[in-house]
Amino acid sequence: MTEECKSARVALGSLSQTRRSFTASLGACLAGALSVDASRGKAAAQTTKSIKLALVIDRTGAFEEAARQTDVGIRLGLQYATNGSMQVAGRPIEIIAKDSALKADLARSRLAEAFADDGADLAVGGTGSSQALAMLPIARQYGKVLFVDGGVADEVTGSAWNRNVFRVSRSAGQDAIANARAIAKKGTSVATLAFDYSAGRSTIDALRAELKTIGATLVSEEYAAADSIDFTAPGLKLFEALSKIEGDRVIWVNWFGPVNPIPQLKRISAGYPGIRLATYGNTFSYMKAFKGLADMEGATSYYYELPKNPVNDWLVTEHRARFAGPPDLFVASAFSTAIAIVEGLKKTGGDPSASRLISALEGLSFQTPKGEMIIRKEDHQAMQDMYHFKTKITPDVDWGVPELVRVIPKEELNVPILTKAL
Repeated sequence: MTEECKSARVALGSLSQTRRSFTASLGACLAGALSVDASRGKAAAQTTKSIKLALVIDRTGAFEEAARQTDVGIRLGLQYATNGSMQVAGRPIEIIAKDSALKADLARSRLAEAFADDGADLAVGGTGSSQALAMLPIARQYGKVLFVDGGVADEVTGSAWNRNVFRVSRSAGQDAIANARAIAKKGTSVATLAFDYSAGRSTIDALRAELKTIGATLVSEEYAAADSIDFTAPGLKLFEALSKIEGDRVIWVNWFGPVNPIPQLKRISAGYPGIRLATYGNTFSYMKAFKGLADMEGATSYYYELPKNPVNDWLVTEHRARFAGPPDLFVASAFSTAIAIVEGLKKTGGDPSASRLISALEGLSFQTPKGEMIIRKEDHQAMQDMYHFKTKITPDVDWGVPELVRVIPKEELNVPILTKAL
């Protein structure tokens, strides 16, 4: 009961109270009651207001396949993490889809547009690393949380990082460290072919550092444009460099483009016996080039048959039911990102503001299709297991199947903290 209503009640019970005084008290009581009801209605409206999630990914261009998978993974992950309700704390989650078309300036403007014009509360984006890096300052400028999904360059959670940025998907450093441990040992000589792009160079930098730790040596590096179709020249340079060295020798390929260089390198390898080929696990389409490479080794962040846990079981079953096939690498990555978003929002009671969400996400431990992930407080990179594989050729599968050699636990992946910005 408000103070005005208490006064009206007293006035009604007092024989000396004038009618004018009672009427004034009753009017104040009714006005106060209406005010309380209005504020309660406003609060209710606020708690049921949609949480707007901008999904700014490279839907057109060379990374279109990865973007399609990201879209599927985010939507499936949100459904899984909310038990099908697509709500957190009574607030519906609304997705605002935008295309950054593999252009850094467009990624930047699309994200700004989502925050300024569409009222997005947080965002997922950055299929490619250059696009991701362009988006980071926008998240800070608008004071919103951005989850980078797909872009692996270490600068994302390193030199270009700010506190509004999180990455659940694997980093170039995680790729590189896991692959170095899978393909090399003390004394191994390694040569690399990578796409000439921020993610490619970042991965090779991290690989070089890890090989040194192992006692192996990176003796030659070649880079080519992501849209290259002929890898003869860089391939010959790598084979020639290794042909002059004795001992264990391997060419490791770090590639994500329309034409996979592995088949061309395999043809060249016929003239250079004793030099192995290796690469990292990737999408199904990329791994079609593995078909003629039985027992090739590498490391991957995900292949649907490798993890054994209830979350992955749900994802594989649901994806098969909806899309008549198993989930690919970027589906699982985005699925995990969506789980992190929901778990963070649960901790804030559905508040997506950066001031609340950042604190909720730092140090967060959550279950994904890969098992437990932990978001590192220092740089907001999710620590996660990786998988050492050896390819197996199965006649009824269109790609070389990554067969598990061992799980490389996240505790073994000593990914350096490279943050410089706040």
